[in-house]
Amino acid sequence: MRVSVRNFFTLFVLVLGLALAIPVMAKGHSTNFSTTDSFKVAGNTLPAGDYQVVLSDSTAMFKHNGKVVAEAKGEWKKATTKDTEDSVLRNSDGSILEIHLEGHDSYFVVS
Repeated sequence: MRVSVRNFFTLFVLVLGLALAIPVMAKGHSTNFSTTDSFKVAGNTLPAGDYQVVLSDSTAMFKHNGKVVAEAKGEWKKATTKDTEDSVLRNSDGSILEIHLEGHDSYFVVS
């Protein structure tokens, strides 16, 4: 069986397009937040500072100065309205409970 140059090129372009699309689809959502108080994530107490939170389907990854400092499992819940701003909801002991993203009609519940 002989493969023509045109068919090979078409297949190459399709595979390349798929390879470039997969990381974009898997990236998830992220937000930045600053806190003047320490807080808890998955049993870890993190100091006050600036953080980036990257959310996937079932994980919240917390980064500080570009390094992953904590990860927590969770799930997305449907909200009744779209959030008007990014926010992080904590309980009285400082543990993160929910992460809301501006413009989204769902929020991430940390388990």
